[in-house]
Amino acid sequence: MAGTTTTEAEVLKEYWNNDFLMNLRSELVFFNLGKVSNHPKNNGTTVHWLSIADLSAASTLTEATDPTAFTLSAGDITAGLKQYGGIIEVSGLLEDTAINGYMGELRDKVLRNSKKTVDQVGIRDAILTAGGIVQYAGGAVSRNSLAASADYRMDIDEVRKAVTKLKANDVEPLEGGKYVAVLHPNAVYDVQADSNWKDYVRYNNFDRISNGYIGDLYGAKFVETSEAWMSAGLGSGSSTVYQSYVFGKEAFGVSEM
Repeated sequence: MAGTTTTEAEVLKEYWNNDFLMNLRSELVFFNLGKVSNHPKNNGTTVHWLSIADLSAASTLTEATDPTAFTLSAGDITAGLKQYGGIIEVSGLLEDTAINGYMGELRDKVLRNSKKTVDQVGIRDAILTAGGIVQYAGGAVSRNSLAASADYRMDIDEVRKAVTKLKANDVEPLEGGKYVAVLHPNAVYDVQADSNWKDYVRYNNFDRISNGYIGDLYGAKFVETSEAWMSAGLGSGSSTVYQSYVFGKEAFGVSEM
């Protein structure tokens, strides 16, 4: 008997499921920059990441004597699993009468929603809660002192300062020897006005955005995403404040089932 959409319905479902997951993974920004913990099935709701502290400098060796053993310090960093989700109800009539390409368009809308949920709610907001070293643009001393002026705009020098802090604190870069600078599109707009960035684009002939990656400069890989945090009214004179993220290896963890 020939296969039909009735007899092979599960194959169709599996295709859409795999297609959706593959495209979602490629669109994520924050998730793809985190340290992955593979959480086995049927292993509870607590995710674990192993964290091993750096070793101290080695001591002088004595001939015919065993070296002094290092004391390892390992930590178990944990987080609780959370579920996010929703449904779109489709009537039987709509399913039977929808114009060609409807399922593809619907998938794209759900894909955008899932990207926002994973990157923004699941990861970015968790980073905001956890906190970290804060650096205010233009030498401002607090968030509410940031004003809507050129003195407090995002520029290359701010990223250089952040990268220098990471290096001074022995933070390891990610694969490829680069730190990462994740910026909101409006912050990217300011960075692109910086003469250092203009020179970079001119001499490297780089003028296109690919999956959020817009280039690298001074040891940092620049990534653009609209999921970077912003809030109107929190700066001086009710100005809008944008948060950029500059980090290295193991800055935060993500989990895969």
